[in-house]
Amino acid sequence: MNNIMKSIHAFLLFIAALSFSSLATQGSQLSVSISGHIESYCEIDFTDGVKMDFSNEAQKVLPFDIQCNQPLSMSVYSRNGGLQLLKSKQENLTPYEVNIDITSLGLSQTLLSREISSPRIINSSNVIPFNTDGVMRVTLEENLLYAGYYEDVIEIDVFPSIHGSGK
Repeated sequence: MNNIMKSIHAFLLFIAALSFSSLATQGSQLSVSISGHIESYCEIDFTDGVKMDFSNEAQKVLPFDIQCNQPLSMSVYSRNGGLQLLKSKQENLTPYEVNIDITSLGLSQTLLSREISSPRIINSSNVIPFNTDGVMRVTLEENLLYAGYYEDVIEIDVFPSIHGSGK
């Protein structure tokens, strides 16, 4: 009986060896599908805070950093269209000029406060900034005259450009 079991075992090993050798000689193909997806993003960060005080100066400079993984566009908006004298019976706006300069993108845009009383879109070039820096300069067009507190808010949003090219 022991010899019969050895013979069956040897026969099964022989069949298994034939199966593996026939697979090796036929060859096989493997296809692997791979993919990936990266969400688009654009962020702006003002490194020196978000306040500009014009009590003693007519021009202020505010540096910022931009992180964006595709060409970008910016929206620039002034809530008042100028520095507004608060608690005044008459509307008194002091106009100013905003210059946004991002050298690595070849972007330098100057806007007047009255032009950005509704959002203004600025498109950059086809350059993807990844991590870059820029500056925003705000210059008063005339001196503040009346005693009191003046205020305006400039809102800047950056977002991936739909067009990918600037004008």
